[in-house]
Amino acid sequence: MASGGPDTAALLAWCVRHGIAVDERLSIEHVPLDAHEDSDLEYQAEGGAIAVVANAPIPAGDTVVYIPCDAVLSTKTSTLAHSSEFQEALRLCADNALHLALCLAYERGLEDKSAFAGYVQSLPRRVNLPMCWDASYEGTRWIQSTEAARDASTSKPGYSLRRLHTYWETHGKGVVRKTQQAQVDWPSYVDAFTLVSSRAFVINVYHGLCMVPIADLFNHTDMHNVQVEAEELVCLQCGYPHQGPCTQALSNTIDVRCIEALYEGDEAINTYGDLSNAELLCQYGFVLDSKTLYDRSSWGPAMPAELRELEEAFSSCLAYTPNGNHAPGLDHLLLSLEPEAASDDALFARLQSPRDFSRPLFVDPTGRPSYVLWRLCLGAAMACAAAPITDWPMLLNQVQSFGGAMQAAPDHAVHLAAQCLAHLCTSRMKNLYVTTHDDEAGALLQADRGPLRSTVQLALQESDTLHRARAWAQST
Repeated sequence: MASGGPDTAALLAWCVRHGIAVDERLSIEHVPLDAHEDSDLEYQAEGGAIAVVANAPIPAGDTVVYIPCDAVLSTKTSTLAHSSEFQEALRLCADNALHLALCLAYERGLEDKSAFAGYVQSLPRRVNLPMCWDASYEGTRWIQSTEAARDASTSKPGYSLRRLHTYWETHGKGVVRKTQQAQVDWPSYVDAFTLVSSRAFVINVYHGLCMVPIADLFNHTDMHNVQVEAEELVCLQCGYPHQGPCTQALSNTIDVRCIEALYEGDEAINTYGDLSNAELLCQYGFVLDSKTLYDRSSWGPAMPAELRELEEAFSSCLAYTPNGNHAPGLDHLLLSLEPEAASDDALFARLQSPRDFSRPLFVDPTGRPSYVLWRLCLGAAMACAAAPITDWPMLLNQVQSFGGAMQAAPDHAVHLAAQCLAHLCTSRMKNLYVTTHDDEAGALLQADRGPLRSTVQLALQESDTLHRARAWAQST
């Protein structure tokens, strides 16, 4: 592999010493700052980032990187693996990402004494993730009331600084203090976690989540041309696939294989999974230029602000008098509104990803409401026409009782349901910072190529989704 400079040259030298083989037809390149304005090459990454590019044609099916499993940084291979205090932390806390961040921070603290020095020194200091932003950072305003803002402020489904700090105070600080070999503090732990969030992935049941040199250089898009492959089911004692007793003679690699032909100048691109742009921003620090299939604008009754949006929509359009309480078990009741089979999938969005099942009240990137959201609005319109509704359990029980009757709902109920949906979208749009700063957004898209631009892109994408959903409702 050709090097893109002295920093990547040091990384490649470290890779050679650790048995990592990289095809000579690949090059590591630093993306020019003006690459997206004046370049014949189409880079997935922003200017200033790193890209892996083919310097010669590579047929589909060729394996271009071989990485011995011993070369990955995991809780099994880190220097901390020999610490009894760290082993106790592993026993008490099951969150491998938090443990791996401590391992990475520790290896950094060891500097040249670390067996992973050539690798960890090639990594950026940190990735600018929303979870690290405070109210003074401009990007915080741009993601106001978006899916990313919610994810950045809560510990589920993602991570928050509060969650990291609890781990640091409960386990991390004590482990570092007992080992006394490397200087690691709270800021350096957070820095390390941002890298784990944006680069680590699971390779097998032995190592679990780990940092994989070279494989973590490939950028992401939905339409990828390479994929990372590894033997997942391995021995839990030694980490190698075998049938008999463990032996030192075994070997195992993580491979990067081309699934499409690459031509000279093509960027080799991996996929990080079926993720929305909000998830990409919160976990990896960037968004794609276009919306993904998994982008959503959603409402969760467990979130007070979103519960208010739902109740305001219902009370403004229906005979619904909310009490402002989120009933236990409500999420399970909502999922019961998803039909087992439906013939009108072109009109409504089905639950697809794990995220959808945890937040089933959403509109998708084309503006379609989920079945659950539409059936909730339609059932509420039918229920409130029969009798006043005062709380969520009463509302959902009434909605469930209609069952198949909603397939033949009267026109006035459909009209009221559409009004509720339009009201929801309008309320959310009013809360988006970008709604009243669209000129500023356009200027930033032209001038900025960093994290701030990603926040503006995300806000504009979510605004477009809500406009489409409102138009859908108004045409129903």
